[in-house]
Amino acid sequence: MKQHCPHCGCQMIDVLRLDGLDERFSYLEVDGVLTISICPNCITFIEETFVRYDETGRSEIIPYEASLEMENYCSEADLLEMNGNQLTLSAEAVPMHYASGGDEVITIGGLPDWVQDAEFATCSDCDQTMKFLAALPWNALMDGSEGTLYIEICTDCRTLCLFHQQT
Repeated sequence: MKQHCPHCGCQMIDVLRLDGLDERFSYLEVDGVLTISICPNCITFIEETFVRYDETGRSEIIPYEASLEMENYCSEADLLEMNGNQLTLSAEAVPMHYASGGDEVITIGGLPDWVQDAEFATCSDCDQTMKFLAALPWNALMDGSEGTLYIEICTDCRTLCLFHQQT
């Protein structure tokens, strides 16, 4: 069953699926498979979106008050393209600073190459600084898109923070 955003009605997409049982991700301390669902429309307009994930790995946006009525700008073709991207992890390890200087490089773990200023969120549950999980350039998800989606995580509270930056 397809889920839709309560703010704009756009179809939610699974933007990242990460297998925390893969030994290459052990340093992230994610138990099991984590699937992060987002509204591809609202995520670019909201300063930060908090998401909670459960023991099965499914995620759900933590409700927030929208300051304005949101219009859905994502077409069916956009959603098909984003849902059709089945990006996979390379078998080759790369250096921690691999993404530096390349705003079209997807990173998981390591250090982000911020489009704007560094931004580390505070967990909405425990008030601790969250750690960087991933950076997904929108152009990798949908041709011709701009900016980068950053994902940070608090594994203690099973909380994620997602936010968009662009120049």
